[in-house]
Amino acid sequence: MSDIPAGRLKTTGSSHCYYARLKNDSGDFNAIIANNNLNGPGSVTVKAGEFFEVEGTCEWTVTK
Repeated sequence: MSDIPAGRLKTTGSSHCYYARLKNDSGDFNAIIANNNLNGPGSVTVKAGEFFEVEGTCEWTVTK
């Protein structure tokens, strides 16, 4: 696990790319704010205090 700054993140995508914005790191289903499976490019905005979970082979970068 690593800290990332709040802001917009983007990915060029891959064949397996899952993300979730979370209220906390409890692992509870109710902690999910938003999630998605991407098959191509995408972006998400993570707010201060949120957690960001990813699975798969896509790489995320912070944009300004």
